[in-house]
Amino acid sequence: MANFRNKCLLSILLFSLFNCALSGVPVLLWESSSTLEKQEIIPALYQLDTDEFSNHIWKKVHTHKPLIVVFIEETLSVEDFSWQDVQHQGSFPQLRNLTKTSARVEFIPSVEYPLDALKTLVENHKYQWEKYDRNNLPTKGSVLLEVKMQDPLNNEDRPDLLRRHDKNIAEIYSQLLSKHSSIIAIFTGKQSSWVELESNRVRREADEINSSSTRILGSSKNNYYRIEPYASPVLQVRNETVYLNTSIGQPQMDDRTNFTRLIIQYKDNNGSKLIFRYRFEKDEEKNTWSLNYVEFQSDSNAYELYPEKDITASIGKSFSDSNPVIFKPKNESDIELRFPKGLQAQPYMEDMEFNGTEVTPVGFFTPAIWSGLITSFLLGLVLTWGIVMLLDIKTMDRFDDPKGKTISTAAAE
Repeated sequence: MANFRNKCLLSILLFSLFNCALSGVPVLLWESSSTLEKQEIIPALYQLDTDEFSNHIWKKVHTHKPLIVVFIEETLSVEDFSWQDVQHQGSFPQLRNLTKTSARVEFIPSVEYPLDALKTLVENHKYQWEKYDRNNLPTKGSVLLEVKMQDPLNNEDRPDLLRRHDKNIAEIYSQLLSKHSSIIAIFTGKQSSWVELESNRVRREADEINSSSTRILGSSKNNYYRIEPYASPVLQVRNETVYLNTSIGQPQMDDRTNFTRLIIQYKDNNGSKLIFRYRFEKDEEKNTWSLNYVEFQSDSNAYELYPEKDITASIGKSFSDSNPVIFKPKNESDIELRFPKGLQAQPYMEDMEFNGTEVTPVGFFTPAIWSGLITSFLLGLVLTWGIVMLLDIKTMDRFDDPKGKTISTAAAE
């Protein structure tokens, strides 16, 4: 019993340590000039909580109050610093050079909520929190400058993202160093890469979508019309593929009595103009809107591209589908407008942001339902076969009477 209790306590302790380790993020700190006469050494496997990290920073700045610049990644882990490619090149070559020439460098592998610690520093020790502005750099100390790293680009993997951020950090740090002789630079993240919350991931994906140049947004009569592709739309015309990344000018609106068209233009690979007119209709009786088809025009040719699935939602709500959405003509098979990762759309909006509950079309016979039906059918066949075999069992109609004459059967010769 005692051994079992000890094992339980050890498991709880290990689980707590594991959660603590995952709740922390690494912090790289370097100073342009030494702020402490005696350097404090933090053990390599030691984790600082919020208060400890705040006190650690305060010891460095309470006398001279230098400029503090904090570079913030959305997620960061120790593996980001140790990763190397086949050529033994890491993700932070510029940071490596900066830290070599710095007066003091510290790497703390795990700090719980370092940004909260810095906010405590601002609230209690008269530091001023400012956001980075290239054209308005701080000229005095007692300022904590926040530099938020940019979102990833389309099709950009993690090492390329970090290397791009690495160049940005070196550039910004050089700008600040030209105006300040004493700087404390901090590179950290909001949370560990291993415990990325789903809500944060969804929010960041939405931010990436919102910053995309593929957004189609127009306004007419105090109403906004918005189509948000989850990836760049692709136009396939016979053997030519055109990626609709950047439009020509701003989308235009064409209001009619029974419908409204959102018009946007692109250029194909040869520089020719491509015009798309998204036709929205409103059904007052059903209180719904629908995107019936897209009018596509190239040179003197015009086509009507119809969606393969019904794009309809209630007024005040948006249509959203993360599966591919395809528009095709009824009579042409070699023209296709594809949204490879789906889209979100909503007309008749009061402002530019989506509102209301998203409507995602889901077919009744999903793969899970088909799997359940097929499995049930096979199990039903097995059950039916077993019942038939049980019913086919025949028992003897005559039995020996121990008090009577023994049943005898003449043997056939």
